[in-house]
Amino acid sequence: MPRTVVAYKVFLASPGDVKKERTIVKKVIDTYNQIHSCDNIKLELLCWEDSTHPSFGDYTQDVVNSQIGDDYDVFIGILWARFGTPTPKYESGTEEEFYRAYERYKNGDRMKLMVYRKDESIPPSSIDVEQLQKINRFTSEVGKLGGYYFTFTEEMQFQDMLLKHLDRAIRDLEKRTDNRKLQMPLTIKSKDEEQISVTTGRDMWGLIEYSEFIVFTCSEVKAHIDQISNLTKKIGEDMQIHTRELDTTQRNSNILHTKSILLYAARDMNKYASEIEKPNTIWYAKYLEVQQAIKEMLDVSEGLVSEKEWEDMVGNLREMYNGMGNAYSAMRQFYSAVNKLPKISQPLNIAKLNVCNKLKSIISNLQAGKLFCDETIEYIENKIHPLKD
Repeated sequence: MPRTVVAYKVFLASPGDVKKERTIVKKVIDTYNQIHSCDNIKLELLCWEDSTHPSFGDYTQDVVNSQIGDDYDVFIGILWARFGTPTPKYESGTEEEFYRAYERYKNGDRMKLMVYRKDESIPPSSIDVEQLQKINRFTSEVGKLGGYYFTFTEEMQFQDMLLKHLDRAIRDLEKRTDNRKLQMPLTIKSKDEEQISVTTGRDMWGLIEYSEFIVFTCSEVKAHIDQISNLTKKIGEDMQIHTRELDTTQRNSNILHTKSILLYAARDMNKYASEIEKPNTIWYAKYLEVQQAIKEMLDVSEGLVSEKEWEDMVGNLREMYNGMGNAYSAMRQFYSAVNKLPKISQPLNIAKLNVCNKLKSIISNLQAGKLFCDETIEYIENKIHPLKD
């Protein structure tokens, strides 16, 4: 049968000095869409680099305004060291975009406005006092308008908070009755042009099939996560050995031996990065399948599974959530340790970058996994303890 997907548009506004953060926004939206691929919810990002084209208007920002339009549900604004280029109406294009969104909000539109300020040190050569004064004035004005903006100091922190904030914003928007809907009929046509509904492998599953699938797939997820943990433990031990060897050679001023140790360390790090890639991809894909299967099982198990059994399931999910939280913290600590390694040699620098990129992927998956787990718990609790009017 045709499937209705609710599409929410997210507009990203910022000056040009937060390119990394703009990339993070795109990544977070991709992660959100992956998490909710089975929930019939999709986010569409609107940004000048992907959603505009060369044209003419009353002024440059006017062209952007007309092409982006006002048909979006979430406004994300990011500021750091620069406020941007003035327009005929405002101190910058970003400010003009904010006030266009704010006017909609003030007039009763239930859109969401989320403003972030990067609180990281600015290189002395890039400091522009006038630009900073404009940013301070703007953020102060946002507060006077009743706005509550967030600050962040590092990329991972911003990524964490944005995914959580987007999830909360969309949950609230889901309560609206005028959601923008994109009809996506999952059908094929016969030679006679008759539409035939496409069915999936789980359409005819019952409680037994779901239970078997969840138990088996959970064991696979655990096995792959254990594999990542064991590999991470081993590389940590190997790096400690290499560090002790370096201390010895440096004291003896043995340059050749030092270069040899660094090559071995780089080799081990590249091997680790290669070995964790596959289990990371597999555990996350299977984990998402499990979470969706749990929701589907709840929908078909009315009268077959007691409330106590579902409460036990919630307890198990909370343990899983806490386990992912611990793994998330451990991986972030390991990422921080690797990222702080000194730039001693080219092979080690390349290996360091390789490992950090793979660790970012694991951290991102664990972060998204926690969010999905929390949503599944809420889904179950709303089913077994429905809110009463």
